[in-house]
Amino acid sequence: MPETKAFLEPYLTFLRELGRRVPRGDRLTVIAPLAPGELAVGEHYLVALGQLPEVILLPQTVLDAPGSPLPEWAASFQVSPNDGRLVAVDSFAGGTLFRVAR
Repeated sequence: MPETKAFLEPYLTFLRELGRRVPRGDRLTVIAPLAPGELAVGEHYLVALGQLPEVILLPQTVLDAPGSPLPEWAASFQVSPNDGRLVAVDSFAGGTLFRVAR
């Protein structure tokens, strides 16, 4: 996660809005930019874990892991994912919410 206040404050706003849209107990992954040298899981994942306690949060790497159960939802923040399984359903606060086609 880029280590700037310019990233964190909008990201927290995005997560608050996301929490209002994803049903409690559903599986979700958040896709966000990674800083150079950052773990593939993404530090933004750890922030989202603390901000979205009502959903089952999976790291964005789940979308690339063969045989992994896919989440029902994916959300992107400040990136445009190129994945044909993602169907946009809403956009807000710097990001987009997708249903994940199976």
